[in-house]
Parts: sequence; structure tokens; C-alpha cells
Amino acid sequence: MARFTKRIQTPDIEILIRSASDFPATLDSAKRYVVDAFIDMGTTQITIPQAGATISGEGANVTGLFSTENNYTMFIDDGVFSGPFLLSSLDIKVTGTSSQVFDLDNAENNNALEMDKVNFTQCVDLGLVDSYRQILMTGVGFVYFGATGVVKGLTIDGTMAGGMTVLTTITLGQQSGVTLFQGGASLSIAGSLRSDMNALSIDNASVVFDFAEADFVNDNAFFLANFRTNPSASGAITGISASNRKALFRNCTGIPNTHIGGVWTVSTSSATVISTINTPVKMAGTTTYSLLEHFTQSASNAIESQTAETITMDVAGSVTLVGTDADDISVVLRHWDDSASAYVDLETYIATFTDTVGSRPPGTQNITIFAEVVMDISDRVEVWLENNTGTDNITASVGSRLKLSRRPS
Repeated sequence: MARFTKRIQTPDIEILIRSASDFPATLDSAKRYVVDAFIDMGTTQITIPQAGATISGEGANVTGLFSTENNYTMFIDDGVFSGPFLLSSLDIKVTGTSSQVFDLDNAENNNALEMDKVNFTQCVDLGLVDSYRQILMTGVGFVYFGATGVVKGLTIDGTMAGGMTVLTTITLGQQSGVTLFQGGASLSIAGSLRSDMNALSIDNASVVFDFAEADFVNDNAFFLANFRTNPSASGAITGISASNRKALFRNCTGIPNTHIGGVWTVSTSSATVISTINTPVKMAGTTTYSLLEHFTQSASNAIESQTAETITMDVAGSVTLVGTDADDISVVLRHWDDSASAYVDLETYIATFTDTVGSRPPGTQNITIFAEVVMDISDRVEVWLENNTGTDNITASVGSRLKLSRRPS
């Protein structure tokens, strides 16, 4: 029902909309179209001109645009491209069979699509947004309670020089089989996708984000912080996991968070052969890796960074060494700087093999390792051993362990 009021408009910048026919065939990009009722759009489409459009309401609870027509699209481009588009403070409802909300292509014209305090209620298909520089959603609600038929979310496609930000946004009553946001076949996000959405009420078989590693140019570009979802919805995030180097999930509920780093543990001992006194040699033995996220194993005793982002890592570990009683040794923690093709010594721990400590066997020594290192892609951290007394070999015992973890910001 129309909600006619005595709202005072500013004619030079505002046009009141109280019926579908109030929308002109060509929107004036210099005007703000103010929806002042719940309007049945029927088959009337809104073409977003190349110079852009601004459409707002008086609040999603009291104003909106809806259509029950089949094979209908509410917002379209002009056949060449749609320009910047700001949609705010209203309710959108498109429920007809094979209908959708958006079919917009910015064709890489460096414009933004922004939605603020908009509810999408029972929409059967949110449609397609292609090649906008960025998409910004704030205070948006996706309300699926009562929706019927085949329900589809929003497909993001094309080249995005910026990215997509979805903040203070909620999805309610999202049914089984519905994917809210998904990447199209040619999607390339040069910036980031960032969200703190509330998706606690989704069905166990529902998906919020479905994007692939190839959709993101930069590492850590898929950034979820304080995102919340139904913990029983095991596929709420699909196509890319928290451990993938393109993803960074922090303080999230219902999905795994990202813990950058990794661990190795000596699983098979092997003597580190010392041929020259006072000369470090890479510690021998087989190391088994676990908890690798944004890192990989290039060889035994070598945790290697996979991310192009420069990160500060904490290094901690405990290594039990066996050698010749009374030999003085050094344990050298080394950083391979791939950009310089050189090793950098981070810390050196000096000890003497002795049998004077408790019940420890003769010729053993426990070394505690702690350091920090700034790493880039293909950098790695290794443990090297040095005999400062002679050329007797040194062996790392099974269970010796080294862990890298990203320093909290």
C-alpha cells in the first residue's frame, strides 16, 4: 500500500517515486530518486545509466520495490554498461519464476555498486553483477523466510580492480541448497573480499561464500573477521579453505580460523655429519610436518613461506641433541632469505654435552629455541648444528620440535 505523506522534496536534486510509472525511462544521474511507498513494479525495469543512479527509500520497513512477474529483472544496464549505483534504505522483493534482482555490467569502467540498509526479502534470484571496481554492502539483510521455488544468490563476475566488502550484514532463514555469494567463471578480484556477516541462521546445507583460489590475485585477499555462521553448516564457506594462502579468517565462529605457520617434529633420527670444526651443518633427520597454513615443506628441517605478504613470525622449539660428552656445540637458527639468495643467522645457542644434569644420559643436551623472523615468499627457517670442539657427529632425537606462528597484530 502506498504511504503518501507531505514529505518536502528538494526539486533540484530529488524526485519522489510513488508508483512504477514515476520512474522515467532514462534516469537523471544528477537526481536522487526517493521511493516513498511500497511499489509494485510489475514488468517495469530500472535501467542504470552510464553516468550512474541513486535510489533511496525512507527505510526498509516502510518503503520498497517489489515484483511478482515471471522472467523479470528489476535493475539492468543499458546494453553497454551500467555506471555507479547507490541503493539505500528500502526493501527489494522479486518473487516471480525465473526472475532476478540484478543484471548489471560495469564493463570495467571503474565504478562502484553500493547498498546501504537494504533488505532483500524472499528474492528468488539476486542475479549477476559484472566487472564493477567494487561492491560495498553495509547494514544489508537477506531475508529468506517464506521464500519458495528455486532460490539463488548473487553471482559476482568479471575483473574487479577493487573488491567486495560486506559489513554489518545478516542472512536470515537461508534454506538448504542456497548459495548467497558465488564467483562467476571469469571473476578476478585485484583487491579483497572482506566480511563480518552474521550467518548464524542458515540451514546446515546452505552456503554463504563460494569462491575459488583463482578468483583472488593477492594473498590474504579473502578476509573474514568476526564472521559468524551455523557451526553445523559444514559447507558455509566452500571453494577455498582457511588454510589457503589467499584466505585469512580471524575471530570467526562456526568455521575454522587461519593460523599462519606450521610445525615439524623429528620422526626419524639421523646423525648430522660434522666434517669441519666450527662450521655449521644443516641438521639431519626426517621431520614430519603438521598444521601448515600459508607455509609448506620444501625438505626436512625447512618450513617455507608460500605467501607474498611480508609477515613477522615467532619461532619456538625444543631440540634434544646427542653427541660426544664434553664437546662444545652451537645450534644455529637460520633464515634463508630467498630475495637475497643468502642465509641470515637469527640466533645461536651455545651448549656443552655433559652428564652432570639430573638423570640425563652422557652426551645429551636439550636446547630451547625462541626467535622472531620477518619472512617473504619462498623464505624458510632451518636448524643447523656446529661442533666447536672437534668433528664428532651430532644427532637430533626423535620428538625434537620446531614451530612457526604468525606474531599477533
